[in-house]
Amino acid sequence: MSFKKIIALFAVVLPLLASCVEAEAPSVTVDPNKMSYDYAGGSFSASVTTNGDWEATCDAEDIVITPTSGSQDAVVRIDVPASKSKETVAAIINFTTSKMVRDTLKTRKAKVVITREAMPFVDLSAGEGYISPAGGGLRVSLTANHAWTSTVSNPIPGLEVKPSEGTFNSEIAISLPKNESGAARSSEIVFSLKDFPDVKARYTVRQNP
Repeated sequence: MSFKKIIALFAVVLPLLASCVEAEAPSVTVDPNKMSYDYAGGSFSASVTTNGDWEATCDAEDIVITPTSGSQDAVVRIDVPASKSKETVAAIINFTTSKMVRDTLKTRKAKVVITREAMPFVDLSAGEGYISPAGGGLRVSLTANHAWTSTVSNPIPGLEVKPSEGTFNSEIAISLPKNESGAARSSEIVFSLKDFPDVKARYTVRQNP
């Protein structure tokens, strides 16, 4: 083959090769693509595989991604702090890459879904209540996402708390007999989670003479 023919052949082939390279679409994958944690959170590493520059964004502001951008394949660290929500929530991290393909910007995404369980909690509908000097009762609503129990500080004689323990939400009945002590009196009822004893809600019941 003559030199001129070789040059002519390259003139035809090179544009075709350039066109093939230019036509390579962007791609990105991430592994793992889902993680689940209890309320305490945690951290993990994710492998990003891509053929271009990439950027990571998350719809949860408290989740930390290191680094948040790069070029080609990479390993990122993802830190998931303890949940501050009373519901199980899911966060999504999007890894995005873009490339020009035949003068058109093409974008691809891969995502990681992170699920965090709700923080343990126990709440009361009120923080205190009053019972008539003649005796009687009142009710308070308790909401919790774990089993709970109650204790009484400085219990007034005859004070009843029903139920005194339970699982999840309950309607608490608190009762006192007639106050014959001649003085105002009060007791504090502490509701705490059995598996998380530091998680508490307090209720003060008062009675005048």
